[in-house]
Amino acid sequence: MKMSELLPLSWLVQASTYNVKIGEETVITTVTYREAIVISSISALKSELKTPDPFVGIDNVNNGDLLLFHVKNRCLIIQFNRMMKLDNLTDIPLSLKEFLWDKSITFIGPRNISQNSTESYIYLVVHVGYLTERLPLSWLVQASTYNVKIGEETVITTVTDREAIVISSISALKSELRTLDPFVGIDVVNNGDLLMFHVKKRCLIIQFNRMMKLDNLTDIPPSLQEFLCEETITFIGPKNISPNSIESSYIVGSSGQRLKFNRVVDVGYLTGKLCKKPDLLSSTLKELMGRVGIDIKKPLISERSMRPDWQSSSVLSEEVKLAMYQVHSSYQIESKIITDATSATANE
Repeated sequence: MKMSELLPLSWLVQASTYNVKIGEETVITTVTYREAIVISSISALKSELKTPDPFVGIDNVNNGDLLLFHVKNRCLIIQFNRMMKLDNLTDIPLSLKEFLWDKSITFIGPRNISQNSTESYIYLVVHVGYLTERLPLSWLVQASTYNVKIGEETVITTVTDREAIVISSISALKSELRTLDPFVGIDVVNNGDLLMFHVKKRCLIIQFNRMMKLDNLTDIPPSLQEFLCEETITFIGPKNISPNSIESSYIVGSSGQRLKFNRVVDVGYLTGKLCKKPDLLSSTLKELMGRVGIDIKKPLISERSMRPDWQSSSVLSEEVKLAMYQVHSSYQIESKIITDATSATANE
């Protein structure tokens, strides 16, 4: 046994502390292989975690030779394999295990350390540059919000695969429905890959199939079904989503979930009826916009077409714009018609 391994704890603490200048920062760094110092150092790190959604940098070198944690201007480097041997440990120290499993903490590290299975000593870990499905809700909300410039409008657009964000986003949409006969634009892409709603300058794009899988859902979330069945709301969308039977419903999703509506109508049919022009009943979206005086160019993306698979957690802004083109256009058409009709009635 080496002499250093018999030193008093206070000497070891002093010997293990470095003031490391790295970049523009000076980081108080502890390098240790003793459990007692690990315990006190973890307490020091946790004292710095005072934000609502705290995060900790993490890395692992040589399969446990070094286990590193970083918070603000503090870094803890544990000589993990050496500690387990010197302290005769057969299990990970309780203080370290509790730290790793703290449900409030997100550990951020390189790709090699992020878990590839549901079982991990680390409760929540994400490699830099990739947002996992288990991130804190506030981070997911920020990551899922886009300000999309389409036509003459800038639309606050939420793209999400999590039920919790769907709930809050539906509430935001409903807060905009204050007219006597409210209406909502609706569209479905790839049999439920995307389920979209549009109200004024807000759009919600639900990655429906992905949400059902990630949240282990077997039924449509109650908040979504209640929204669709709201008696005062008319949903307006393309011909494929309007029902062909007395029962207002639409089969969606890889498991064949049934969306039930109180009222949903084809944008072409409604435009023809309100304008009293039967020839519009079967018109294309582009033809409808031309007839009512709206010019919204269909967005182009580098690949020139819609992606075939929307199961990714990361979506480009230009893809969002292309995906919402139909639902945005449908909403703008009916908004223009209803506004013009209201003005005409008021002037009579």
